[in-house]
Amino acid sequence: MGRVWATVRDPTRHGQRSVDHHRIVPVHLCRVGHKPAGLLASATWRRGVSGGSGSGAGISWETIRTSEYTYYDTAASFGTPKDLKTAIVNDASGNVIDESYYRYYTAGSGSGSGSSSGSGTTAGLMEYAFGPEAFARLTAALGTSIDTLTDSQVAPYADKYLEYDPSHERCALPLS
Repeated sequence: MGRVWATVRDPTRHGQRSVDHHRIVPVHLCRVGHKPAGLLASATWRRGVSGGSGSGAGISWETIRTSEYTYYDTAASFGTPKDLKTAIVNDASGNVIDESYYRYYTAGSGSGSGSSSGSGTTAGLMEYAFGPEAFARLTAALGTSIDTLTDSQVAPYADKYLEYDPSHERCALPLS
């Protein structure tokens, strides 16, 4: 009978939990790193199988995927500080397999396609979302200097464009 170890948190600080199974089953582990501001910086998915007996004996870990996250800072044009900017997923070899990109309303931007002098109350609410395929189309067409592109340049490539009602309790996904 094999023993499968599932580590929920950092095994050096939080211990491990084992489950007996008739066959060895891979278990996924997520390790996370944080930026000083408490924001998620990275995550690593690994799987491990233990063939031995005893606490952690014979355990072997293999990285499956890693993720890296970037955030807007105070000098950003398309997000407020701490808004998620990119989410990058890498395979086990470190090759980028998915990249997503996000833009937000900022102070002075309004909600709605014709608003150019909004009250700024929508600051921090998502405006555009680009999933992996949309982001690939955007960078293939307009290059990787995404911070230099205007909203009107990136809009045709977005998966989602969000507008909010005045109370910000509801958002709409306008039809093309």
